[in-house]
This record gives sequence, structure tokens and C-alpha cells, in this order.
Amino acid sequence: MSSVPPNFSWEQRRILQYALSRNFPDPDNYSSNSTEPWLERIDRRYRARAEYFLEFRGTFAELGAMPGELRLSIEPLHPLPLGDVDLFVRDQLKSFGVAEPNNKTGLTAISRALLDLYYPTAELLSEQDVKGAKGDLFLFDPLVGFVIWAGEERPHNSWLGNKLDLITLADQIEPLRSLLVQSPSDHFSLGTSLLRRLVGPLLTKRRQIELDSAGITTTTVTSQKDLEDLAADLKNACATSRLNLSAVFRGQTTEYLLPDRTQLVTTMVCPYSDVRDHSVVPSLYRHIDRHLDKLTDFRDFAAHLLDWGLWSDLVFGDPVSYQTLDGQPYVPKEVPPDSKATFELYFSGDSGSSRIAQDLGPSTKWTITDAAGNLLDEYIKLHRPGFDTVRRNLILQHYGAPTPFVDVTHDILIAEWFALNRVTIGADGLSTSGMVEAPFDEPIIYVFLVLDGLTPFVNTEELVTPEQSLRPHRQACALLGGPGNLYRNAISRFIALKIKFSARFEPKGMPTFRHLFPGPDEDNTLKRLLKYYETPDNTRLFPVYWFPEKV
Repeated sequence: MSSVPPNFSWEQRRILQYALSRNFPDPDNYSSNSTEPWLERIDRRYRARAEYFLEFRGTFAELGAMPGELRLSIEPLHPLPLGDVDLFVRDQLKSFGVAEPNNKTGLTAISRALLDLYYPTAELLSEQDVKGAKGDLFLFDPLVGFVIWAGEERPHNSWLGNKLDLITLADQIEPLRSLLVQSPSDHFSLGTSLLRRLVGPLLTKRRQIELDSAGITTTTVTSQKDLEDLAADLKNACATSRLNLSAVFRGQTTEYLLPDRTQLVTTMVCPYSDVRDHSVVPSLYRHIDRHLDKLTDFRDFAAHLLDWGLWSDLVFGDPVSYQTLDGQPYVPKEVPPDSKATFELYFSGDSGSSRIAQDLGPSTKWTITDAAGNLLDEYIKLHRPGFDTVRRNLILQHYGAPTPFVDVTHDILIAEWFALNRVTIGADGLSTSGMVEAPFDEPIIYVFLVLDGLTPFVNTEELVTPEQSLRPHRQACALLGGPGNLYRNAISRFIALKIKFSARFEPKGMPTFRHLFPGPDEDNTLKRLLKYYETPDNTRLFPVYWFPEKV
């Protein structure tokens, strides 16, 4: 039970929380008297860096990707500076027989002690995961989630990705579970499984397809009508599948692949990389490593993410709701400034919402008394941390800051626009050089198949009104989740289909960039974010996405 000033508004409380969270120690004058016994397991050369990262544990919790899921958000996986990471990776690869080790494999280091210090009871990297291997540092693949260590005859590996993914998949009812997973590798290609075994047979038009180098079904559209007909066919097939299944789209001016690991496959360091997968790594994990070398850079990185989190919360306001003790909607009474408020915290389980918006469902019972102890008010306050996290990430993702989510759209025309138009991010916002030149050899549209309860997904249009945030509605936006710092490329497993454009394709009817990115005169969220962005102490690492009037 705790006492708090009852006359503080939610906004005042949120700003106070932000000020306390952002009060990081100065890395240039940092000293610690930590008595954490697990620190002794970390190499003395890196112990001070590890201690400094531990100062951010509250920030890590606040920036967590999905409540209740052990994904890690921005927790550094190791305490090494980048130069030492490169040396460690090269030495490890050389010891595994890689003839020409380099730092372009996407591998890094992971510290068992540091993960234990972040979350002592979680066992993110347990003795069982590495089967008795000694030492603190291990070779790690953050893109796919495998830890790698030396065995007697060859390297061994174990998957550290989010274990809840496996539990959720195992909990699917039959025959769906068997339909989705017929071999262990199917876990990493759920979109493909859904297309080939469920949605594909329901399509009304048979199309010429081929498999790309990653095994993704690929088709080429020859005209605007062909593209729109394909999208409609996919949506109709999802609707007739008798499952809560939907198709969403993501357009890109080019496709990206994971690093070439041919050497690592032949030496059995990364045998699982025999197929070079598509890279759909969210913006947060494309940026994070470059902020880990200098402690001042990491501090500024974390601080700016907290800035964006505050701005988002101020835009949307308090996500809680209130009830009477018997569960009826309620509005708390106004009470005198000298009143005393006490609360008791309870946890009630999942909220029953879609997986990406699930929260722990805590509630607090508030009792308000006057100076003499007489009861003035009593009510239940329902907190929704999952909803708050998702709503916050909506702002971050759609308006400029890096997040662990990838935005997709329900509208094929919008995906087409993003596939065929170049957008550049500058210090002052966005700019465009117009359409990609025809023929459109490189642009692609990914189709993701989203199964309710299995895919971490939310329609952001449902979280906000157009009056609050117009951009998500203009872009028919949704968010795909799943990645964390232990498994950065998790979203690639939901790719079902890749759409390419023929040499004679001519786009028609696409929206304009002004329509997709309404200015501050139309979009209230953008208007407020631009104002907040001018506040002092803003490190300005990530500018607000918008097209200034001069564009």
C-alpha cells in the first residue's frame, strides 16, 4: 500500500515519472558501489560498462516491446565496445574453422551474466540452453535468435527467441496446429504454411508463381487491375477460410536479405542459415547497435526514446478507466488538496484483447480520506499497460521514432505507393524524389497473413480516431510485432507472398504523398509532436516524419 498526492493530475504524474526516468548518471563521471554478486562473472575490463547498463533497468521495463513476453527491448546483450565485439566474433569464428571470418555476418556476443542481472528469475540464457558450456560470453545471432557454442566435434546452437511463440503455436486447436507446423522449420515460415495449405487453395484465380531463393512464393502482376484483383482475391480467401484470418501488405522500393552466411553453413556454425531469409528487421533493431559503443551515445539513445514515449502519452492522455467496487463505470469525485489517497495493487490476468494488446490487467483500489480520516471516495482504477504500450508505439512507429514493430497496411494502393516512391529521411523531416523509374525491377510488396491469436498484430486505426491521429487512417495502418533484441527478424516468418511488377506495369490511382502524410493543419498528433520536438534537451536523433510545406 502506498500514499501519493491525490491532487496531482495524470499529466503531472506522467511528467514526474518521465523526469525521474530520464535522470541518468553521467557516464564520464560514473562510479558504482554495486554489490551484485553476478557482476563478478563479467570480465573485469567490461564490468563498469555492465554496471552502467544496469542503471537503465527501469527504462528497459518502460520501453518493453510487449508486456508479459520475454523479448528484451533495448537491453544491451553484452558489455563490450564494438571493436571488442568484432574481435570476439572473429576469434570465435576462427576457432570454429571459418577460413575468412569477418564482421559482416550479423553475429554478435551475448553475456549470460548480464542477462541474469537484468532479469534474475527469467533464465533467458540458462545452463540448459548451452548444455553445460562454461564462461560468460557466447557467440550469438540476434537476427534469428540462436546462441552458438563449441561442442566436442562441431559447434552447437540453441534458440533463445521468444518462447511464448512456441507455446502459442502449441496451444492452437487441431487440425490447425498440424496444418501450420508439419516440421520444425515451419515455425519460421508460418505465412508460407498458411498460404500453401489454407489460403492458396481458396483463391479463385490460378496464377503463375515461383519460389525465390528464400522459399517465398512469388508472383508478378502485369497491370494495376491485376494487382487489385490479386489483393481482393487474397482478402476473399481469408474471409472464406472460416478462421479469423486477414491479409495485410507492405511495400518497399527494394527487398533486403539477411547476410550471406555460406561459410558459416558449411562449417556448421549457422546450419539453420542454409536459406538466406528476407530481412524485415524493425527500425529499432536497425539502429540499436551503433548506439552501444560509447556510453554517452547509449544514454542519449535511451533518453530520446523516453522523450518520444512522453510525447505520445501526452498526445493520447491517461489510458486507464474507473469503476465502482461492484464493477460499474465511475468518475472519481473532486476532493480537497489536503486529502489522503491510498491504493492497493491487484493483478487479474489477461485482458482478453488481441495478443499484441494484451496486458497484465492490474487494477488498484483507491481509498480517499480527509484529514480526519473520513471516507471521501472509493473506486477501482483499471490500468492497461499493454494497451498503453501499443498506443505509444503507434505514435513512435508512424511518426518517426524507431520501434520493435513494422507498419503494414490493409490497402494495396498504399502498399503500392510505398513500393514505387522513394522517401528520404532528413533532419527536418521527410522528402521524396518521386516515383522509382520504370521498369520496376526492384520494388516489391510483401503479403503477410495474420491469424488472430497467433500473430502479434493490431489495427492502429482502432486505437485512435481520425481527429486524434489522421495519418494512421489515411494509410490504413496496422502494426506487426514479435521482434525483440533476442530475435530481431521475427516478422519475416509471417511473409506469405511476394508481389513483383512486370516490365510493362503502369501504376494508376495511387494516393498522393500529401494525402498519406497530412500536415499539422489536418493531423492533430503531428501538430503536437512538432511542438514537443522543440523542447530543450532533445537529442534529436530521430526527427518527426512529415513533409514540410516546402516539399
